[in-house]
Amino acid sequence: MSLSARRVTLPAITPIVLQKRVIKVYSEDETSRALEVPSDITARDVCQLLILKNHYIDDHSWTLFEHLPHIGLERTIEDHELVIEVLSNWGMEEENKLYFRKNYAKYEFFKNPMYFFPEHMVSFATETNGEISPTQILQMFLSSSTYPEIHGFLHAKEQGKKSWKKIYFLLRRSGLYFSTKGTSKYGMQLYQNYMHPYQGRSGCSSQSISPMRSISENSLVAMDFSGQKSRVIENPTEALSVAVEEGLAWRVKISFMFFKIFMM
Repeated sequence: MSLSARRVTLPAITPIVLQKRVIKVYSEDETSRALEVPSDITARDVCQLLILKNHYIDDHSWTLFEHLPHIGLERTIEDHELVIEVLSNWGMEEENKLYFRKNYAKYEFFKNPMYFFPEHMVSFATETNGEISPTQILQMFLSSSTYPEIHGFLHAKEQGKKSWKKIYFLLRRSGLYFSTKGTSKYGMQLYQNYMHPYQGRSGCSSQSISPMRSISENSLVAMDFSGQKSRVIENPTEALSVAVEEGLAWRVKISFMFFKIFMM
């Protein structure tokens, strides 16, 4: 047989999205069930699969939970999340589990969002001059790609310490921030007040004419809240140094802290 007549058969390559994975899901009584699922399966699909296999009634409350004992946390896996992607973030030595049980408040946030985020906890990073109410901001959060800031107090403690501290937190799209001064929430506000007049002008050339600022922008002043009484900072150099110092007092610090699940 000539070389040209030979046929070479290569093994078929299964696309990654079609590859099967085995996951173990626990019930409230700690019994478990192994499921073979595709790599692109969502939490909603896993719930539907378990509902069918167990002959449950689908009342839209069945939920998949991620149980993370090493940080004392359990969270709801949202319907759209890829389960295999969630599992890929688990460490080899961690005793994490998936739980399947009912959560009657699963969609309550979308029905009554103000129960979860009162008006004083919702704001925009940029000044809106009161043109958008907190209720409208929250609706924008639910219906678009705009992300407001959620802020408030949490009780937290660092790993290895027994005492809990009341700390002011700020949740942004980029992460969870907290004030190193504990109950101080004015450091970030001072930084924003100082930087606000300069926002939107960094991309302009030296020949462009800067638009006139509004009266509300011109009325912004740098304030120092570090002492017992607040004061206006009139020296621009001092204002800049304090703003930078206060701005740097905010850090993303979530990996080694434990939180109680309530806002103050």
